[in-house]
Amino acid sequence: MAAPLLTADEAYRLVKKKLERSEFDEQVDALVGKHPSFTRDAAAWFVISEMGAIKGKMTSISAIRTGFVNFTASVVNVYGAAAAAEGVCEDEEKADDDAHDIASSLLVEDATGRIRLKLWRPADMEAMASAEPGDEILIINGSVRQEDGDSRSKQVHLGSGSLIKMTEGAFGQGSGVATADIASLEEGAWCSVKGVITSDMPLKEFGRRDGTTGTIKRLTLFDGTGEIAAVFWDSDPMNECNVVIGEEIVVRDAVVKQDRYGGGIELHSTRSTKVTKGK
Repeated sequence: MAAPLLTADEAYRLVKKKLERSEFDEQVDALVGKHPSFTRDAAAWFVISEMGAIKGKMTSISAIRTGFVNFTASVVNVYGAAAAAEGVCEDEEKADDDAHDIASSLLVEDATGRIRLKLWRPADMEAMASAEPGDEILIINGSVRQEDGDSRSKQVHLGSGSLIKMTEGAFGQGSGVATADIASLEEGAWCSVKGVITSDMPLKEFGRRDGTTGTIKRLTLFDGTGEIAAVFWDSDPMNECNVVIGEEIVVRDAVVKQDRYGGGIELHSTRSTKVTKGK
């Protein structure tokens, strides 16, 4: 079983300036009690998300570099692999007031491109000191900055409100299903998608006109090229596939629809949709 994106302890690091640990644990335990399918790690992710601690969205590196994220100080989350360590350097443009004057640089790549990370905190430098090419890395709340004043060249800085960690192969191959890249999806397409679960909303019930009760489950999936909301009608993949946030699922025979509120496209299940656990 793959590890969740963040452990409860790592999640707390992002809110420790706003919340005492005892209060945080109470909220996590309450959520687990209300939704038994949640592990404490998954519940912790949900708690910090509700608090607004996850400031960025999962973003592909190409989207950052080509201008989709085209203003400085944008906040992004990135899932990629270490490409090369570049050592330490002195830099006056610190990530924040808590950062040191010395930064460590690390190149990270995903399926869409490569970008430079600047690590300012000694704890982050130490955590990444053993990173080798190919090691998968998760970045939460990284700030997009111009590189050497060049608006066409971007890098991601990590400061006190950020988190970086090495993970365990979340985007593995071998599902045996031909899947489409999330970044390539368009409204009206019938497709199969493979992605890591990055958010999980509680199952909701609704009443139908015929008097029966239906359910709706919303997840967010990320595959290294992009992120999409996935809507499951009358099914709950988290329970049925025994997965948690940070694990991968394969959604077969789903349809891409426009969000009814105009917020972009979503992946919707149909009567023929099948969901299985990924790697």
